[in-house]
Amino acid sequence: MSGTIMNELIQAIKQERRRIEEPRNRSRYFMFGKVDERHDRQGYFVTFENVSDRVLRDARWSAGLNAPSLFKIGDIFIQGTMDIITKGIKVSFHPDEIENLNIDMAAIKRIMDVGIDYIMDNRE
Repeated sequence: MSGTIMNELIQAIKQERRRIEEPRNRSRYFMFGKVDERHDRQGYFVTFENVSDRVLRDARWSAGLNAPSLFKIGDIFIQGTMDIITKGIKVSFHPDEIENLNIDMAAIKRIMDVGIDYIMDNRE
């Protein structure tokens, strides 16, 4: 009996693991209240003052590992980095990532006026 339950548990975990491999199925946290923005050859940088505690915890964690984070701009997913600064959370996107979006920079800036979704990577 316990072997069957254990097998079902293992299969359920594998199924959930496959489900969250797709970024659309992961938890999202909305960041808003743009207080600063800069776009130059080094990339696009935007700072939001309103973020959830979960985003703050993940920003601390990813900064220690220098790991990229995933964000959703409109319907598009993009990798970037997060830094905690005095004004809030600064999100940075590399110029190559922006170029791969194939979207007008003015459109991205308009979307950022509303906010951006941080996509939590809870696969670990």
